[in-house]
Amino acid sequence: LCGGAVRPPAAPGPDGRKPPVRVAWEMGHRAGALGCIALAIAAVVTGIHRLEDYGLLGGWRYQVAFAAWCGALLVAAAAHEVAFHGGAVQCGGEGSGGGVEGVDTKASTASAPVHSNSRELTVLTSPSTLRPPSGIFAMSEVSSDDVAEHGGMLAAVTTPAARVARAGQASAVLLGCAALALGIWLGTAENSTDVASSCTSSPPPVVVTAEGAARPPGDVHVPNATPTSASPPPIPPPSPSVQLQPPPPPFFSPSPSVQLQPPPLLGPTTGVPPADVSCSAPRSDFLADGWCDDIEPYNSATCGWDGGDCCNVDAPLWRCRDPSSANFGGGAVLGAQYPVPRNPRYDVGEGRLISEEALVSSYNNYYELAFDKANPKRVGEQNIAFFEGPWDVSIGGLVENPLTLDAAELIAMFAVEERVYRHRCVEAWSIVVPWAGFPLAKLLDVVRPTPAARYVVFQTQANSEVSPGMARGPYYPWPYTEAITVDEARNELAFLSVGQFQEKLPPQSGAPIRLTLPWKYGFKSIKSIVSIQFVDGGGAHPATFWNTLNSNEYGFWANVNPEVPHPRWSQARERPLTTTANSWDRIDTLLFNGYEEE
Repeated sequence: LCGGAVRPPAAPGPDGRKPPVRVAWEMGHRAGALGCIALAIAAVVTGIHRLEDYGLLGGWRYQVAFAAWCGALLVAAAAHEVAFHGGAVQCGGEGSGGGVEGVDTKASTASAPVHSNSRELTVLTSPSTLRPPSGIFAMSEVSSDDVAEHGGMLAAVTTPAARVARAGQASAVLLGCAALALGIWLGTAENSTDVASSCTSSPPPVVVTAEGAARPPGDVHVPNATPTSASPPPIPPPSPSVQLQPPPPPFFSPSPSVQLQPPPLLGPTTGVPPADVSCSAPRSDFLADGWCDDIEPYNSATCGWDGGDCCNVDAPLWRCRDPSSANFGGGAVLGAQYPVPRNPRYDVGEGRLISEEALVSSYNNYYELAFDKANPKRVGEQNIAFFEGPWDVSIGGLVENPLTLDAAELIAMFAVEERVYRHRCVEAWSIVVPWAGFPLAKLLDVVRPTPAARYVVFQTQANSEVSPGMARGPYYPWPYTEAITVDEARNELAFLSVGQFQEKLPPQSGAPIRLTLPWKYGFKSIKSIVSIQFVDGGGAHPATFWNTLNSNEYGFWANVNPEVPHPRWSQARERPLTTTANSWDRIDTLLFNGYEEE
């Protein structure tokens, strides 16, 4: 760039000596050239490393940017050749028949002309009489490199054609830098795993919601279900004297034998018990709607056993806890018995399509496995045995009934349903996924958090033997940790997913069990859970992975809010991905990702 666009200062004097400022400029020019070469080598290594991460297949934007950069290098090389050949050396000397205006060669002894690239050169034997041309044009084009030792002194002046070539060379370098910057920018936008949240760059004041929970004002708080402290007392287990008919699994102490082999259906229910006026169900429209809500307080006497749904053998996932019903103790099959019934309440409506399984299973943020989106699938498949178990999950902290059991045993304790949820990544893209799992509230009914518990802290597996990404990012605060409030955990949308597309979860999607929070940005939906702990928070929210790394970009609440931009991009719109990750369609982002009512 300096050689093509910047006029060198202070040309050599009549005696051929260079002023100090000229020497300094030339040294800086050469140092800059060496720096450019070093940067080019680093860029090549970085580009190859990135393509290696992609297996030379994925990340088309990286490949386009890298190809453009390589093309720019080729253009620069071609321009250099044009500059060398087109910028021919010309010199006229006495007796040579040529002449360059302003070159004084009267005292020189000219040899026979030397022909190179069809240009006439004159070898001068006395450098002391060589004087550069005068004038602005000559001064801008004649440098110390224009005079080279060649059996004498060789005077050279760059032609106008070479100036055009130099301008082209500079443009090629600029194009290369732009392509490299484009690759870095697109890579940052594409690969920042759930990069940011709806928090502002400066610590906002605290606002107290109607529920009494503190939150930043930039984040919209999700209306929660009935707080744990206000929940009705636990449903007691049936009388020990009733043993001939297996009792229903009580909320706080499920029986594995009953869960794995549920009793046979006992026939149709008799009548629909009315709900008591003291029923505290958050959604009264869920009562007697044909779907059994086997969670507190719906499936209780005060709520008429979910308006009769849970003792109705025709209701999906029914589980009768009404001692007066002929179906008492009966229920649908527990565990992930695919295909599982779809809950009709949770759909995305018209205008959004379920994303293709091939896309959902190959476009994943899972930094423990890989830092890009294509390789988590490959790494997960290489370590499939690890994710298939055994897989211990520890559930404890401020709970009455702590548990440590295998993930398969945990899943077998609950009826598994399918829900179609929108998934909004903070990187401004979204997908629609049919998840299989069970409400997180059901797990809370089993372990029973104490009134002191305020937060639920989740932790991902941190096995470095199957997680090469951990070695590549030793500066990250492993293991991956996320947290939500206990009230949020009781929200009807909070879901523990164990499958997708009517199959168990693949490793890259968070096998064997993950959290799904559709009203929050995707980084809150932690994968491959090994620990669930209930804590009081000590007056502050627990430390989480991305919030620890950069609290200005990764907020704790992270509710989807189009009105609060990410520090580096807008959250008002998103790219809906259905068949390919390369879609550039745009739709408006909805508050709470469209789940404001829930």
